[in-house]
Amino acid sequence: PAERLESFEAVVNRLTVGKDGFDKLSVINDLLRVPAERLTQISAALPDNGLATAPTHVIRSLIINMCNEPDSSVYSGLINRTLADYAHIANGAHHGPHSGIAFQIHNYADAPVSAPTTNTRPGSPTTLNNAVFSNIKTRIQGTNLISEVDTINVVRKMIFEDYESIHSGCTKFIMDAISNSASDKEALRYAYSFVKKFYPTYLKAWLQSFAGESLEAYVGRNNPTSCIKGVKERIITGLRVLNDPELTSLFSQAEGPLLVNKFMSDKMNPTKPENAERIAVSLKNLGVNTTTLEPEVRKKIIEYLQQEVINRNVDPKTQSKLIETVALTLIDFYDTIIKPEIKKLEDLKIEEDPELNPKSKKLKTQKF
Repeated sequence: PAERLESFEAVVNRLTVGKDGFDKLSVINDLLRVPAERLTQISAALPDNGLATAPTHVIRSLIINMCNEPDSSVYSGLINRTLADYAHIANGAHHGPHSGIAFQIHNYADAPVSAPTTNTRPGSPTTLNNAVFSNIKTRIQGTNLISEVDTINVVRKMIFEDYESIHSGCTKFIMDAISNSASDKEALRYAYSFVKKFYPTYLKAWLQSFAGESLEAYVGRNNPTSCIKGVKERIITGLRVLNDPELTSLFSQAEGPLLVNKFMSDKMNPTKPENAERIAVSLKNLGVNTTTLEPEVRKKIIEYLQQEVINRNVDPKTQSKLIETVALTLIDFYDTIIKPEIKKLEDLKIEEDPELNPKSKKLKTQKF
């Protein structure tokens, strides 16, 4: 149907824009199973070019998760979380000594979180990976864990079937990285058992987030694979694709501040025309106009920034200094850059409103 085709094309175009060597066919096969209404919702949530740097397996994982999530209101947050590791790879950003996925995955796994369910005292800080591992270990107690041997055999088979034809030798690389350490094999056993028991339909998505990310950590390099430490860490960080409420609360603690900082850095620079327009629209939606006095403008800017922080599952109280700093910047540029953009929006409304502008095209209708 035409309606479905339009949504289908919109999703495919957004997923594949600016991509080289992208396995479009596998993604199209995934999308063919998505209902038309869901396609429209996914299309509305996807950024126009925000997926250009994400590898195929990440995008497929994202599609799986959105299809399994009936509430379309969470799509934007899901996209942001899934693409957090890839958002800044474009333009060679990963070539720096302390940037890119390899560096991010270590910071991410070791990020401090507060986890009442850990083996340490309630509420005490620990690292993300330790907190997640302790959580799944506690919750799977009393059930029969899949044996270590069966876990390794099944995971090896899944990696071989899904990735060996694309990344020759990848099965041995990943399994060697894990099999030499008892603690890594234990992590793999618990992670696989947890997904198998509670989220069996997400096994492929977890494998993509764990093995797939490890194989495409350095997109665009001759050797794109992750370091061994990164492979091990992704056994646990890969569980973020499950959208499990308890685990998401832990992942959000680590991811939220990263997303907030990136948003403030990329989108709150009003000297970029596209940012100035976006900020003006947001402030106007909050009731700011060209006659609004400075104290009220300041208040609305703070309100706007706080909401953007909340949208990334972060308590604005923890980002108060950042919000204050960014707010001062926006206030400094308000009269010279942002306010003129608000004036354009007001003029546009007057031009299109027949009650305010007698020459509006909306009045040029005749009855025959």
